[in-house]
Amino acid sequence: MKRVLFGGLLSVTVFFFLGVSVDAQMSVKALKLDIQKGSKSLDCLLLEKTIKGFENLLEKKPEDTDLLYYTAKAYFAAADCLDITSKDEFDKSGKGEEKVDTALEIIEELLEINDNYLNAYILKYYLLEKKITYVGFPMLLKYVGDWSSAVAGAQKISPKDINVLLLKAHEASSGMPRPPVDKSIAGFEEVLKKAPEMADIYFRMGVVFDKGEQKDNAEKNYLKAISLDPYHHWAKKKLKEMNK
Repeated sequence: MKRVLFGGLLSVTVFFFLGVSVDAQMSVKALKLDIQKGSKSLDCLLLEKTIKGFENLLEKKPEDTDLLYYTAKAYFAAADCLDITSKDEFDKSGKGEEKVDTALEIIEELLEINDNYLNAYILKYYLLEKKITYVGFPMLLKYVGDWSSAVAGAQKISPKDINVLLLKAHEASSGMPRPPVDKSIAGFEEVLKKAPEMADIYFRMGVVFDKGEQKDNAEKNYLKAISLDPYHHWAKKKLKEMNK
């Protein structure tokens, strides 16, 4: 009789934990979708909710590297939303920078647990790109080494990954002193051969042409980025600023 009772309790316990696990998986899936929805619609409030959602899940599993990654990604998306919707070139309220700082802390925590997490290095690079934009010169010099190490970490894991190749091309185009426009563009064009439909490559080329005062070429590349990705809000923002 005791054996039957134990078996029954075990079944209930297993069922309970399986239920919790399934619910958690469904929550993560829903929150991932909300990051996409919020980013596409520039719904900053929705992105704030995804942060809270991931933070709640993270409290129960603080060393789950995927949860750490998506929590950092939610913070990044929220900062990005603030930057894009700002009337200035980027958010100057300090709220975006706070979110980036928090995301960087989370990514560092993740990499301490697993230093072979490719997407963490890629996200770290783009977080540092934002941080450098926020702090400006000369404070940005403090982060250049971390920026390069993020690229190096990603290259070590997957040197032929298209996103890693894009990071490398972008890093080269962002050097100081700024490289000649044609040299920077050549780097992006090499990546473009491997991913001709990748909108962000055209956007990055547009930025290079924009900074080089080649407005026609900049506009052409911004428009191409938007044609490939109608939700490329940065290309739209840059195009709007250029045509003021």
